[in-house]
Amino acid sequence: MKNIFSIYDVEIEEIAIGKFDGVHLAHQELLKRLGSNSGVLIIFQNDEKFLSDLKLREQLLQKKVFLISLDSIKNWSGEKFVEFLKQAFINLKKIVIGYDFCFGKCRECQASDLKKLFFGVVEIVKEFKINGISVHTHNIKEALKNAQIRQANMLLGREYQIKGKVIKGQGIGKKFLYPTINLENLGYFLPKNGVYATLFSKDKIPSATFVGIRSTDSNFSMEVHLLREFHEMRDGDICDLFFVDFIRENQKFENLHLLKEQIALDIKQIQEILI
Repeated sequence: MKNIFSIYDVEIEEIAIGKFDGVHLAHQELLKRLGSNSGVLIIFQNDEKFLSDLKLREQLLQKKVFLISLDSIKNWSGEKFVEFLKQAFINLKKIVIGYDFCFGKCRECQASDLKKLFFGVVEIVKEFKINGISVHTHNIKEALKNAQIRQANMLLGREYQIKGKVIKGQGIGKKFLYPTINLENLGYFLPKNGVYATLFSKDKIPSATFVGIRSTDSNFSMEVHLLREFHEMRDGDICDLFFVDFIRENQKFENLHLLKEQIALDIKQIQEILI
């Protein structure tokens, strides 16, 4: 990433500012307020489980994106932050932010303060709700934490998507149960442990996914069983996984035969949802 003081664009006249984690429907409301010659300034943190990595955010935003870490500006005054904006975007005429936007050291400045410090148009987008639920990253994470996948997807305006790296598994599924692709989570916020109806890769292959502690070795795993043929995956491949619905809580089984019977029931239910 570039040094923050190397951010400079003479074409930008309008900019939206925020974390844009997940690029959910409330974020889309900010984007609607931008005209031509506009962009997005993402303020990101490195120390939290995210709904979308920076590359995915750029893809979803479909705007010119500028990145700045919270750590690099957290001790700035509100005045210094606005001065940075004016120097980085010398033709800036309009700023779009959410109602809960805060800036300055210890979050000392609120959205309304930006109107006092920036001599241009500041548009503050009001709280956006769907079915009475505030569309906010926190509420999406809470929904995922409670396995409310449909609600999370409703707030996102799309299926919740993570990226994982293919890793070597135990081989038990292929030998005795159902073959699976084992994934290592790449920093994403994961939904509650359980079994899910999912779509695998950008081709969106219907799949059944287990998230949780394996009974065979007591280690955490994400295991994906594809419901139709797909090309073979190699260790180290990076794959997309889209969560569609929650199927059931994880259970302990006395033997592999009982586990296989339950997986067969899970697959039947997932097929009814996805196929």
